[in-house]
Order: sequence, then C-alpha cells, then structure tokens
Amino acid sequence: MLEKAWNEAETLAQLIEQLPEEKLWDVFCEDKYGNYYRNIQGLIEHTHYHLGQMTLLKKLLVEAA
Repeated sequence: MLEKAWNEAETLAQLIEQLPEEKLWDVFCEDKYGNYYRNIQGLIEHTHYHLGQMTLLKKLLVEAA
C-alpha cells in the first residue's frame, strides 16, 4: 500500500511539473471552482489532513495494544 501511494504521488508530481505555469492561473472548469493552482494546493492540503488522521489512528492503535 505504501509503495502504491508513493508511486502515485510521484506520478502526480510529474504531471503537475508538466503543466505550463500560465495554466496554473486558468479557470478550473468554472469560475466558482477557482484556478488550477488553488485546486492543486487544496488537493495537497487535503492529503496532508488525511495523513495526519492516519498518523493519529496508528498512534492510538499502538497505545491500545
């Protein structure tokens, strides 16, 4: 599972690197969704949020054992 997650993160990073910088400031689908930069940043922040949740759950499981 960890290997798959790291591989997918690397693939995503490579795809983002391929985006022309000016594309980052283009509207993402509709104005109400902001631009590509905002959505990529949101994806990163949301992922960190879930990583933090997993870390806390792991800590609780270890302490309960």
